[in-house]
Amino acid sequence: MLLPESAAEAGAIALSYIKSHYFLVGFGLVVAKLASTVIYNKWFHPLSRFPGPFFAAVSDWYCVYTFFTYKSEELEYALHKKYGECLLF
Repeated sequence: MLLPESAAEAGAIALSYIKSHYFLVGFGLVVAKLASTVIYNKWFHPLSRFPGPFFAAVSDWYCVYTFFTYKSEELEYALHKKYGECLLF
């Protein structure tokens, strides 16, 4: 493959690659967004110093899951026994 002779030609090559692989590019962006959210919520968020389950620390879906399984009170009691008075839930 020959190198592009100008910046416009390089941009056209990059654009054609993105158009032909739009699914992979979109999937990569979604994975990057999820990974950055998990990393931020687990290690850099102001509430990350409080103990609690991993999935509760990185996502709000943990609360949704416990709500719809009708086990939120039992789980909250068990988490308080495991992690103490103050926890991230």
